[in-house]
Amino acid sequence: MLKDRGTKAVNRYKWYIILATILIVLLFGVTSLLRDKNTSENQLGSNEINRHKALLKLESGVTHEISDKDTILNFKETPVVITVDSVNARLAVSDEKTVSKKPKYHMIETPPGSEYMVVLDDGTKIWLNSDSRLFFPEVFSDSLRQVRVEGEVYINVANDEDRPFIVSFNDNTIKALTTEFNVRCYKDDDNEGTITVIEGSVELTSKQEKVTLTPEQQAVIRKNSAKVDITMVNPKVFVAWKNGKFVYHNTSLGPIMNDLARWYQVDVSYQDNQLKDLKFSLFTNRYNSIESMLEIIEATNKVKFDVKNENVVIKRTNRL
Repeated sequence: MLKDRGTKAVNRYKWYIILATILIVLLFGVTSLLRDKNTSENQLGSNEINRHKALLKLESGVTHEISDKDTILNFKETPVVITVDSVNARLAVSDEKTVSKKPKYHMIETPPGSEYMVVLDDGTKIWLNSDSRLFFPEVFSDSLRQVRVEGEVYINVANDEDRPFIVSFNDNTIKALTTEFNVRCYKDDDNEGTITVIEGSVELTSKQEKVTLTPEQQAVIRKNSAKVDITMVNPKVFVAWKNGKFVYHNTSLGPIMNDLARWYQVDVSYQDNQLKDLKFSLFTNRYNSIESMLEIIEATNKVKFDVKNENVVIKRTNRL
């Protein structure tokens, strides 16, 4: 009798352990689901998305998406042939006899959060930063190579002494032969344009004046007066985006957050607009999540971020 009671007690104890284990597993599962849900709501930008892509918009209005997948695009309505591989898109003209007397201009656009590199028919290489546009003709003329840009681009001009390379933006022009330079002309920038020369020299013509720039020189065109200010800079800071980095040296928070908003496709707002003027120096991989960048900025104890879904609100810390 006592043995039966003991056996029943042991069995009952085993069932208690099993039930307790089941409850713990269920509780852990619910907690994980809630944590994952909360993380997804506050996660900004993903490292898994393909950032190497662009849109090709033909003058006819037809749009084609291009990415880093190997392919060849040949369009019946235009002699332009695009060979796309894992590195870039190479543009060429299959038959110059079919090019119209009045050159057609096509456009390559990188949507927010994307970047792309294009090789033009003459061998010139152009890197497009996020939310940028390149307008180019089907074929360059015998005396001139001319394109128009918006946003930010890095240009490595192929050598052709008989045909200077002309870049136009916001009613300004850059004339170059063999050179490498960066052009930044986003609409939300404080300046009308910023040109940074890495190699060679360029001739910049604004609405007000004409200047020549050499390596490590940077020209900033003021928005209201079109006056050109020239300074010596470390060009690596201003072309870091091309090499997969975010680099800022004593830069105002406003421009930094504008870049992050374009790259990570988020909306940024400020509790106080004066926060835009706070200065920061940063160096980080731009393929990391935006959270890592915000953590670096918050570590200065100058600002804090409230993050939810695609919105980032910047607030003062108690120390300010």
